[in-house]
Amino acid sequence: MSGDLENIEAGSAHLKSGGTVAVSEIRRLHFPGSTSRPTGVETVFLSGGSILTGSAVVLNDEENIALQLAVGGSGAFPIDAVRGVRLLPTRKDSLFERQLAGEGDAENDRVYVPQETELRELAGVLESLGSEQISIDRDGAVVELPRSKVYGVLFANAVEPDVESLNAIVQTTDGSTFRGSISGFRNDTLQLTMVESTKVELPARHIASIRLQPPNLVYASDLTPKSSVVQPVLAPARDWQRDLNITGNPLRLGSRTFEKGVGMAGGTQITFENPGNFKTFTALVGIDSERGDRGDCEAVVTGGGKELARHRLRGNAAAIAINVDVSLAPEIVLTVEPGEDYDLSDHVNWGDAAFLKK
Repeated sequence: MSGDLENIEAGSAHLKSGGTVAVSEIRRLHFPGSTSRPTGVETVFLSGGSILTGSAVVLNDEENIALQLAVGGSGAFPIDAVRGVRLLPTRKDSLFERQLAGEGDAENDRVYVPQETELRELAGVLESLGSEQISIDRDGAVVELPRSKVYGVLFANAVEPDVESLNAIVQTTDGSTFRGSISGFRNDTLQLTMVESTKVELPARHIASIRLQPPNLVYASDLTPKSSVVQPVLAPARDWQRDLNITGNPLRLGSRTFEKGVGMAGGTQITFENPGNFKTFTALVGIDSERGDRGDCEAVVTGGGKELARHRLRGNAAAIAINVDVSLAPEIVLTVEPGEDYDLSDHVNWGDAAFLKK
């Protein structure tokens, strides 16, 4: 169905042409008339998967991380809902990015300062994140740093929300991802309730798309694994990535780009628990397009100690669809085993990796 969206209310989407469709039946809304805006230099990473670009990120007196959004307006989020902030242009595969993709530090905040080839990590308790200065308490000694010299900050483990309640994933024209539940859509403005019941309003002209997640589907990248193991052969150790490839770029298989999925390097194994209601695991798996014809490995899915799927992957080969029954498996394990070329280009994407519920 196509047409201009008038409003969303009472579980129904109403078109200006007069048509109506239940929100529960919608999978994606496109906004082809949206206008582009510059991407913000600074980035805020929220628990639940939101990634917001903007400027003037600070820790305010209410213990909220506040910022000016690149799409206009402002946002403020409880510090318990914030995984980290990046204040300088991205350094691909830096220590900050690797730690952000991992499980984090339950006890310490961490400040990252650029050095010649890598970032220096300072662990402790963040005291301030201001417009000019950042300070962190390290065992009773407060270290003060000019903001301009700080790459980013990761916070002690953020509270993980019930992602099933955040069933709308909004992509905006500046590249931000807002995840929440739709409160309404009126006057060409989307009202979204995000993590910790924080509310934002997004003008339709800055929305690229809205993807609505069915209640019986859970993306693997939205889950916290029971464990992950990285044992490379020759390549540098790289943690798995949520919704990005192993180098921190978009997940691409052939000409297709995936908003959701898991990026893994050769020698990586991730274990997910089955809470008892997962029925099926599905994914489209292959070697990331940026590797060209390089890469040779095997993608393996096991459950309950049994091998459920095994596929040989090569660079430039077509991606392979996986659909396996996991209803009797207490745990589901995804593994990338290096092949003939060791693991130097084994950058595997599990596009749209998800569990379907019973």
